[in-house]
Amino acid sequence: MNEVTFGPEKELRTVWVTVWFIYYCFSMIGGISPWLAEAVFGAQFNGSIPTLVMTISFTLIALPFLAWIPAYYRSLEYRIDSAAVRGKRGVFWKRIVTVPYGKITNIDITQGPLQRAYGIGNLHLQTAGAAGSQGGPAELVIYGVRDLEGLKETIMNSIASVKVTEEERAGRPERETLELILGELSEIRRLAGDRK
Repeated sequence: MNEVTFGPEKELRTVWVTVWFIYYCFSMIGGISPWLAEAVFGAQFNGSIPTLVMTISFTLIALPFLAWIPAYYRSLEYRIDSAAVRGKRGVFWKRIVTVPYGKITNIDITQGPLQRAYGIGNLHLQTAGAAGSQGGPAELVIYGVRDLEGLKETIMNSIASVKVTEEERAGRPERETLELILGELSEIRRLAGDRK
């Protein structure tokens, strides 16, 4: 199998920024509404200044996350080769995950509403040791894939070819042993036939 290196589709960055914007807008509405009610309608709300301070603080915390999204997106890299699926990620702390084909027990596809709108999704590769129980976290998540079924099929075919190779390797000593036994039995039969 040829080695394939790829990254997520550019729409993934758009989805993440959109989700960030939605959360930010809802937080702003909740934080600014008491202040607006006091300013526009003259309603008395004793918590408007602290609420406004919290809203500004939240904005100062949220803006670095907006800058972090493109950096994290650029850090994502995936590679499929003859032995394993590999993934790299991380802006400050780099993480490299290698999942050998023989260890993969399950491949799940997930798509949120925005991902479906942009035609992308995620592939979750699970191993028996990583999740501990069904539904646990995946060993490796491949984000922002356009051809989900095609990539899943490619990985499944690689798993099948590795299993066939392992079975052949495991069966070879057994075949060699059986051939030796058959040779010995044939020799014993020949010798027993000569004595008659």
